[in-house]
Amino acid sequence: MPQPQETDVPSVRSRGLAAFLSIAATGFGIQILTVLSGPLVARMLGPDGRGLMGMLVAVALLCSLLGVGGLPAAIAHAVAAKDAPARDVVRGSLGRWLAWMALPSLLAAGITAWFVRDQAHQVWLSVLGGVLTYLLAANFLLSAMVLGEGNVRKVNIQRVAGMASYVGVVLVLFLVHPTESAGVIVGIYALSLVGGAWMCLAFLKPAANDPTARAEPAEVHAFARKGWVSGLNALDGLGADQLLVGVVLGQVALGFYAVSVSIASFSSLVLGGVAAVLLPRMVAAGAQASVAVMRGWLAIALVLDVLMVVGIVVVVGPAIRIFFGHEFEPAIEVTRVLAVAWGVLAMRRVLTAAAQAQGKVATASVAEATATVLFLVGAIPAMHVWDLEGAGFAMLLAGGVFCVWISCALSWRRPADHPLDEVELTDVVEIDDGEHLHP
Repeated sequence: MPQPQETDVPSVRSRGLAAFLSIAATGFGIQILTVLSGPLVARMLGPDGRGLMGMLVAVALLCSLLGVGGLPAAIAHAVAAKDAPARDVVRGSLGRWLAWMALPSLLAAGITAWFVRDQAHQVWLSVLGGVLTYLLAANFLLSAMVLGEGNVRKVNIQRVAGMASYVGVVLVLFLVHPTESAGVIVGIYALSLVGGAWMCLAFLKPAANDPTARAEPAEVHAFARKGWVSGLNALDGLGADQLLVGVVLGQVALGFYAVSVSIASFSSLVLGGVAAVLLPRMVAAGAQASVAVMRGWLAIALVLDVLMVVGIVVVVGPAIRIFFGHEFEPAIEVTRVLAVAWGVLAMRRVLTAAAQAQGKVATASVAEATATVLFLVGAIPAMHVWDLEGAGFAMLLAGGVFCVWISCALSWRRPADHPLDEVELTDVVEIDDGEHLHP
């Protein structure tokens, strides 16, 4: 079975810095687009409608991530390890995976129907929730194939184009015919995901029709099972915090909280893109160079993360008053708390990618599960004491525990005697702890 070729460490560092900066710049661009669209949506829908929209998207995101779990990371890893066109690597499996995504879509439709039982157009909103879930899941899987092929430029274009199309339509709607329907805005978002999926397919390399490049489904699924919990990104990716806020504090409070998250998540969005590229890049670099890649990217990510958090804390007050209006001033203080919490969660994403690349898939999942339980246990009493800020405090504690845990588990030295790429990928499935190399 082909193994990742060892790469010269200095060359990896120079190329890696350029890749890191391009991914980070793309994240900044996407966040700017989000900042442009957020106030427009909030002004059209108001706190109550913005809360409904947040609930619809949160349910769809929750169910889509439950469906894909650790599969996107497993796909990206398999494609990078094979160094072959993704179409060949997942041949015979992609269709089955996409078919299975109908199950979480039906679950999302049912959950949405319960949440919107008192809303007009209940059926329409429920169907929309199911469709949105399927499109999100499909985008996760197809994006992982593009990531595995290692073309950072295509990844950047796909990420920006999808958000730009959504923002463009929202802007036109705001200027020409403003709507008060959260369903309309979510429908526009769903259409942007259709375009994103199409771009992923267009960006994939043509199939070479090489039967030896096909990844064994059992190995991909073994990786996905071990990485299922960490793949959920339960602390910041599932939207569980927003659902919890809505249940405990109500839909209006959720509207304020959703605005706060749209600003505070700046660092997580930027470093989330970095993490997605880091995993296949470490795998493709080989054992010796991958440690240098990890050290360099984590160091730059930490500096960038701190700068983003400080920037958000400083500008959030005037930013919310100017862009969202005085109606959303209650979101200012919670945004400052969430900015720090999401900064910690952003570093957690990069650390998770590094752990997965080193084969510590199970460790990352256990740490994610523990941190999530810690958040859920602490958030409810914290919200009763500190209101919306309590959710931020609980998230900060959980994220901090995770980062310390994974930092201690990572291997910071290059292997000397038994480099990882001497281990056969097919052998890893038989290792119970999964702590040696990706399957």
